[in-house]
Amino acid sequence: MLLAGALTLVACARTTPEPADLPRPVIAPAAFVFGDAPPGEFVSKRFGLRLRLPDGKAWRIDDHKTEHLVATHTLAATSLRAARFNPNALSGATVTRATCWDEAIARSIFPLVSRSESVVENEERYDGTADTHVAVSIGRNGRSGYVRYVAGSRTGCVALGIESTRLAGDTDETLADRLALLREKSIGGLAAPTREPLRDERSWQPPARR
Repeated sequence: MLLAGALTLVACARTTPEPADLPRPVIAPAAFVFGDAPPGEFVSKRFGLRLRLPDGKAWRIDDHKTEHLVATHTLAATSLRAARFNPNALSGATVTRATCWDEAIARSIFPLVSRSESVVENEERYDGTADTHVAVSIGRNGRSGYVRYVAGSRTGCVALGIESTRLAGDTDETLADRLALLREKSIGGLAAPTREPLRDERSWQPPARR
């Protein structure tokens, strides 16, 4: 009888899952907020741009592999693209913000504005030197937010696009705040088009493979 009882206990013990086999709780990522980490500044010699970014050391920047500058902040689920170009280099015609806007979309610097987006900010301005347009919006169901910016002048365009994906811990307010800060820091540090002639960046070719 004692032996039978021992076997029963062993059988029961075998059916009990080990701690390692228990399902682990899924922890949703917290909303990301740019805190007190020092900002960074990146100077693109290729485009003649000075780009300021919050939490500077956390950004991965590539200014060589594509036809525009690409920066990524993984924890903030945010990507940035920027370029400087002159679509009217051959004709010498004046570049307007509308021309720069269409060209930025064609070059995939930022996507076309969808009707489902909720516009937070939409500002157009001409200060005598540059013709600018900046738009901040939240996409369908608040899944992503966007910052779109162009500045056009007699000598060319500067374009910048930012996309930030909503994290599981984000609220509408934290996503909007993140976009507002990115808009303020990055656009505020961009250099306006100079009076020097700009080469058409469509002539750019990817580096040869080694």
